Amino acid sequence: MHVVLFTNAFPNAVEPQRGAFTFQIAQALKDLTALDIVAPLPFVPRWMAGRHPIAEVPAAENIQRLAVYHPRYLVLPKIAGATHAATLALAALPWIRRIRRQKPIDLINAHWIYPDGVAAVWIGRRLGIPVCLTALGCDINAYPKMHLRRPQIVWALCHARGLGAVSRNLADGMLALLQPKTIRSRSGSESFGRMPEIRIIPNGVDGKRFFPLPTLEVRRNLGLDVEGPVVLTVGSQDEVKGTRYLIEAIAMLEDIPGVRLVLVGDGPLRGRLERLGAELGISERVFFAGKRGHTEIPLWMNAADVFCLPSLREGHPNVVMEALACGIPVVASDVGAVSEVLRPEAGIVVPPADAAALAQALRTALQRSWNRNAIRNTVSGASWEACARSYFHWFQEILITP
Repeated sequence: MHVVLFTNAFPNAVEPQRGAFTFQIAQALKDLTALDIVAPLPFVPRWMAGRHPIAEVPAAENIQRLAVYHPRYLVLPKIAGATHAATLALAALPWIRRIRRQKPIDLINAHWIYPDGVAAVWIGRRLGIPVCLTALGCDINAYPKMHLRRPQIVWALCHARGLGAVSRNLADGMLALLQPKTIRSRSGSESFGRMPEIRIIPNGVDGKRFFPLPTLEVRRNLGLDVEGPVVLTVGSQDEVKGTRYLIEAIAMLEDIPGVRLVLVGDGPLRGRLERLGAELGISERVFFAGKRGHTEIPLWMNAADVFCLPSLREGHPNVVMEALACGIPVVASDVGAVSEVLRPEAGIVVPPADAAALAQALRTALQRSWNRNAIRNTVSGASWEACARSYFHWFQEILITP
């Protein structure tokens, strides 16, 4: 079997951390099947490389024995969102043809329904290659609310050979988009009342990298004060991550002596979040650690007493899996796959955008005695190898189904 993994969320020479979790799937999948990666990037003239380093990414590269191709698509000012799939498809089509000339392609698996999935389905129909789609998050829980993207997404879902998602929450969202009257059989005839099966394949976690370490020793190595409870969050500092609710919640924990918040990551709201901490009088208890490499994240996880994910929406949040693998209890918003992943012995689920509820859950988590081994055991079977095997079996089923 020869599979092309089609996604813009993949590492490259300039952005080695981009799409780290898709890379983990590919790394494990390449041991099961012939695999090529098509990871489109926006076109940027080489003379703008100083401002946009992505211009320096080569057209093709080999990343840890994975052949990765980077078609360059145009970003059209003001209408980029609505035309993203079209420009991506036109750019990627000749690359897919080139790969197919070297070796026949049995299947294309696109990660992200929009724009990647829409583009992949168009290419697949043009070249006669079956395509399956994997929904990851905002491609289903946000993009369909945009009126120019929604019909493109529904079209791709209707014409893909197989549909998958990383969580039940996303699968339900896909089914909601696919009302019976929109479903078409592969022959093109209407098939009223029949809803497709959506394969749910949760993400994995690298248990060899994320595992429990002595808390105080890790804090010393990171230069953190060893005294006092630490709440950690990891992620982009933007509206969707809901970090302001976490900072407000920390301000409500005056009854927890010495509690501190550590934020790993960066983003457009960092300045605003720093000002919020100052306004609430807790600047000395909020530490912005900045963006860190993925290899360093296990240390920050193990430095924490509680990990918090205050997001307003998610797909299958890998940071939650990583915290659990380190034996760290989690307090997280009830979004995406959080309630599917987080068991009572490993953490607490709270409503999103509710600072008071978040504060109460953090208070409970910090005052409770947790069993780190029991927490780690909740994700003991969720390896990237197991995830890749699930994809491989799904691909086989798609290809033998008439």
